[in-house]
Amino acid sequence: MWDRTRQPNQWNQMNHNPLFLALDVPRLDVAEALARKVSGHIGGIKLGLEFFCAHGHHGVLEMHKLGLPIFLDLKLHDIPNTVAAAMQAIHVLEPAIVTVHASGGQAMMEDAKAAAGENCKVVGVTVLTSIDDKNLKPLGIDASPHDMALRLADLAQASGLDGIVCSGHEVGDIHRQWKDGFFVVPGLRLPDGNKGDQKRIVTPRQARDAGASVLVMGRPISRAEDPLAAARAIEATYRFSTALGDTIDCPSAIPGSKQMKPSRLALLALAAFAVPITAQAQEIDGLAVAPGSTLLTLTAEGKSSRRPDLAVFSAGVATTGKSAREALGANAAAMNRVIRALKAAGIAEKDIQTSNLNLNPVYGSRQRASSTLEEQAPPIIGYRASNNVTVKQRKLDEFGKVIDTLISAGANQVNGPSFQMDEPDEALDEARREAVAKARQRAQLYAGAARLTVKRIVSISESSSNSGGPPMMYARAMAMDVAESTPVSAGEVEMQASVTVTFELAP
Repeated sequence: MWDRTRQPNQWNQMNHNPLFLALDVPRLDVAEALARKVSGHIGGIKLGLEFFCAHGHHGVLEMHKLGLPIFLDLKLHDIPNTVAAAMQAIHVLEPAIVTVHASGGQAMMEDAKAAAGENCKVVGVTVLTSIDDKNLKPLGIDASPHDMALRLADLAQASGLDGIVCSGHEVGDIHRQWKDGFFVVPGLRLPDGNKGDQKRIVTPRQARDAGASVLVMGRPISRAEDPLAAARAIEATYRFSTALGDTIDCPSAIPGSKQMKPSRLALLALAAFAVPITAQAQEIDGLAVAPGSTLLTLTAEGKSSRRPDLAVFSAGVATTGKSAREALGANAAAMNRVIRALKAAGIAEKDIQTSNLNLNPVYGSRQRASSTLEEQAPPIIGYRASNNVTVKQRKLDEFGKVIDTLISAGANQVNGPSFQMDEPDEALDEARREAVAKARQRAQLYAGAARLTVKRIVSISESSSNSGGPPMMYARAMAMDVAESTPVSAGEVEMQASVTVTFELAP
C-alpha cells in the first residue's frame, strides 16, 4: 500500500509527481506490467470504470502492490444513499482519490464525502473533456462548458468536496476562486499528439502552470512504442529543472515514436536535457564544472530475478453490530481466534502485526420530512468493524495450509500474498550495476551523436523496487470446509533499480 502517513491535504505543498497514469485496459497482467515499467516516472495510478468492472476489488488490490496512490475514477452518480453506500463498499480499498459527478447535487456530494473518510479525497466531475458546446445544447444546457464547469465547481466547494475534475481550459479560473482546492485535469496531450475523442485539451505543462494538482494521461503513454520513454519525456515537460535552477521545456515528440529517427532522438535529447556551461567555471552541488562543458541527465533501469523466500499477506475479520460496542466486541472475539490460529500454524509473534483497524457507521435510507419536503441526514442503522494483521510467512511450502487454517478460524478477509526476499541486497546490487551500465552506454551514444565525449559522472540518485511473479491472491470468504490446501505458486521476485545519472560532456 502507498504511504498513508502523509496527509492528503499536504499534496499541494509536497514536491510529488502529479502525473497519474490512466490504466483503462481489459487485461490485468498488461495493466500491472505497464504500471511497473513506468512507476519511476509517475505519481499514481488512475483506475476507471473499464478496469473496475473487469477486475473489481481484486484488481485494485493487485495494483496496490506497486506502492503508488490509487485514483478510483468511478464517477459515482446516483441518489445520495446509494452513493454513500458505494463509498463505504470501496473504503477497504484505501483509494487516495475517488470521483463523483458534481451534477448529482449537493446532498449526494455531502454524503459521499462523509462516507469516504478523511484519508480519501473526493472530487466532483464537472464537464467531461469529451464535451463541447454542441454536446451541451441537446441536454438543455445553454451555458458553455467553461461556465458550466465553474458553476459545478462552486457547488462542489459548497458541498465540502476536496476539489473537482475539469479540463485545462477551466482550471486556472477555478483555481483563482478556490485557492486551496484539489484539481484533477484529464484530457492532456502533447502539442503534436493525437487528440482522439478529447475536445478541450491542453498540454501537461499548461495544466500544471494553471494550478492542476493531478495530471491524468493514458493513451500517450500506454499506446506509445516505448511507454517508459514516453512517460519520462512527459514528466520532463513540466518538472525538469537544470542543476542551475532554470526550468526548461523538453521536446513534445515521444522518444521511440515512428516519427523520430535515432540520430534525431540523440540530438533532441541533448537539446532538451543538456545544460551548456559557457561562462566561467561554476559549482553545481559543490562540484566544479569546466567552462564549455554540457550536463546530460539520463534515467536507466536494471533488473535482477530471484526465488522469493518470504510471503507477506494480510488477514482479518469484518463484523457488524447494532452499536459500535457490539461490532467491536464481536470483532475482538473473532480476531483473537484468528491470531491464535496463526500462532498454532507456526507463525512467530514478531511476524504478526496489526495493520488496519476500522470502525464505520452503516447508513440507512435518507428520509424526507413530509412537512417541509426537505431531505434529512441519513440515519445510522449499525456499525461495521474490521481488523487486519500483516503476516510474514517464512515457510512458503506451508502457505496454502496457513490460509486454510485462517478461514476455518473465522477470517473473512485475506489479501495477498506479496512474495519478497528477506535479504534483497545482493539482487539489488546486481540491478544497480546494470542500471548504471545502461546509463553510461546511453551517455556515450548521445555524446557520440553530438561529437562530444563523456568526461565524468556529476551525480547519481536511485529508486529501487521489487515485484512478485504471480498475481496476488485476494479472497473474501466465510468459514468453509476445504478439501485440499489452497494452491499457491511463488514464482520469482524481480528486483528493479532505477538510477538518474548526470554526466558532464566536453568537446
